[in-house]
Order: sequence, then structure tokens, then C-alpha cells
Amino acid sequence: MAPRLLASGGQILASRVFQAGLNAVTGWMIARTLGPAGQGHYSLIITSIMFFAALFNGGLGLSAVPILRQGKASLNNIIKSQLLWAVLCGLFLSFLATMAWLIGVPDFVASKIALDSSLSLLILAGILVLLFFDLLFYSMIAAGRVVVGPFANLLRASVHLVLLLTVSAGFTLQYALSAWTVAQTIAVLVLLVVAFKTSSAVSVPSQPLFVLAKKLFKSGWVGQLSTLASMLHLRINLALVAVFYSSVETGIYSIAVLAGEFLWLLSGSLQPVVAWSAADSTDQNRDQVTARAVRIALSVTLVAALFLALSARPLFAFIFNNAYDDSVVPLYYLLPGIVIFAAGAVLAGDFIGRGRPTWNTQASFFTLAVNLLVAVILVPKMGITGAAIASTIAYIMGSLFMMHRFSTVSQIPIVDLFKFTLADFQRK
Repeated sequence: MAPRLLASGGQILASRVFQAGLNAVTGWMIARTLGPAGQGHYSLIITSIMFFAALFNGGLGLSAVPILRQGKASLNNIIKSQLLWAVLCGLFLSFLATMAWLIGVPDFVASKIALDSSLSLLILAGILVLLFFDLLFYSMIAAGRVVVGPFANLLRASVHLVLLLTVSAGFTLQYALSAWTVAQTIAVLVLLVVAFKTSSAVSVPSQPLFVLAKKLFKSGWVGQLSTLASMLHLRINLALVAVFYSSVETGIYSIAVLAGEFLWLLSGSLQPVVAWSAADSTDQNRDQVTARAVRIALSVTLVAALFLALSARPLFAFIFNNAYDDSVVPLYYLLPGIVIFAAGAVLAGDFIGRGRPTWNTQASFFTLAVNLLVAVILVPKMGITGAAIASTIAYIMGSLFMMHRFSTVSQIPIVDLFKFTLADFQRK
């Protein structure tokens, strides 16, 4: 039975709103405890982990969606092949880490993320566990268990917060990262248990795991380039701020970015359902489902952005004790792009479901190119405000690019994606 848009999306949204609250408390604790400089180091390390996890992902999660929906492989074999891939990536990453230890890491890099031996091990562990989490997340979507991944996200946010709360006298950068890694690990174990208890809807002949992993990689690596490019255009400006300025400015800008990106939890709650719906090429209604999801995402994100804009200055002053007041202005410049790109977050799920990952790749690289071009000009001159302006310009251009592609394939005019009606919010 197909997940209903608002029913399943509402469950996902509820879990993500709760998750957003937990992440907000966690982010507040880390930012307050470590200070702007420590927050800058922490955000750069997490960004590095996310980048390398996306780099080695290979698209084995993305490509599992159409393959499983079309009955070309069993869920258990897909999970096992993904586990094999993660092990191979772990061996390769361990080799790279050993070489880096023998040759040495450039002083510039080490100073920007306060790198030492213990942090290096945490980064390696974080990459591996996040890699496998992302693979399993999309496999659950492929199996129609669209709410499992978001609830696993909620679990890891809860565990991270609990571990931070257990340290009564404050915590160090190393402990914050250790708690984050443990939380990811627990969520992965839960996903594994659910995955192996989920029966495939079809019976297919068994395939050698390496052959299946190769097949998933062959059909998924192009789509994974989209994820990687998306990761870069979401975080490249943070890296540019770190290059041209100190860790203090990096920490201040990271709070603005995190506050703005919380709003994407709203649009992201619809993405798994849209991906599942769009994967069925026989469904004559799938284009309308996607269009409706885009309208819902844009309208809800706009309302949330207006609320955040009105409350940001007093809220930041209160919760951060004025340490991050300078984050408010770049947040204002980020919000227009955050709102428009909510549509892109939904359409990315549609393109994945259609088996057209290259469309996401093209959009992501286009957005990245615009971001880099504008950021290289503005960041050295305008600092974190320039970084925010560059991001907003890129988000708007990238989202319009994706809307145009969807409009072309669905014959639904772009203007219809902005025609909000109360009927869109009916439970159906």
C-alpha cells in the first residue's frame, strides 16, 4: 500500500520537528560550551565527516530505490551488498588515514580543525558510520518503510543530547564529537535490525553480493555526485569563511547556517514519500503528488522563515548570552534562499524516484558553480554576510533550475507550483 502524502509526511514531519528541537538544544549546548572558536572547529569537523561520507557513498542507497521497487533485487541482498561496500570503504579510508599519519597533515588544515590523533580516529569512525547510515536510509525508502529513516534520525539526535547532558561540568571538543559518533552508531544498529526484519515484496534470484554492489554503484554513482555537490554548495561558504577569516567567524556563521537549515526539515519530511511515489511509472497521479508536495513545502517553509526572522535577534541574544549576535544578519540574508530551495528538496526526491539521478547532479553542480562564483567575489570583501548572500543567490537559481526540469517532464507550469490552496493540506 502506498504511503499517503500527508499521512506519512505528517509522521515524518512530527519526528523531524521533535528532532529539530533536540538538535537545537544540542547545538545550543555545544555553541555555549565551546564558544565561537570551538564551535568553528566543531562545525568544520562535522562538515569534513559529512563530505567524505558522501564522497565514498557511491550512490548505493539512492540506486536501491528503483531497483527494489522494480523487483530486480531482494532487500536483504541489497543491505548485505551495502555492508560489503562500507567495509571496503573502511579499509581504503584506513589506508588513507595511515598515509596521512606517516606523511603528515598540512599545518593550515590542522590549525583550522584543531586536529590531533584522537580527533583523527573520531573523524574516521564518524565517516564510516555516517556512510552506512545514509545507505540504509534510502534502502528503507525503497522498501516502502518511509518513516523508519526519519525516526532513526530522531533516535540519534536523542542519544547525542543525552550523552552531552551526562557531563555536568561541561565538555570538550573531543567529547562532543565522541557523543556524536556513538549516537550515529546506535542509529545504524537500529536501522540494521529493522532492515533485516523487513520482508521484500517480491522473490528474486539471489545475486553475488559483490556483483550486486557493483550494479548499485554503476547506477548510483552519478546520482551520488549530486549529493556530493549539494553537500559542497551547502557548506563551501563555511569553508571559505574559515580560509579567509578565523575560527571565531566560522563559528558565528555556522550558527546562522544551522538556524536556517532547520527549516529544511519541513520540506525534507515530504521527500521520502515523493521518492516512493515517483518510482512507480504506472501511477498517472505521481506528477500531481510531487507538485502538491512542492506547494506544501514552500508555503510551510515561508511561514516558518517569517517567524524565525521576527524572533531571531531576541532569541539568539537570550539563548547564547549575546555571544552569537553577529549571526543574525547573515541569517536574514540566508532565509530567502532557504525558502525557495525547499522546492528543490522535494523535487530531488521526485528525480530519485524516477530513476533520473543525473537531473539532481546537474542541478547540484549548477548551484555549486553559482555559489562558488559569487562567494569568491563576496566573501573576501563582505565576510559572513557575503557568504550568506552568495548562498541565497545559488539556492534560488538551483531551485528554479529543478522546477524547470520538473515542469518540462510533467507538463505542469512552474507558476502552478506557487499556487497555494487549502486543498493541498487535505488529508489524502
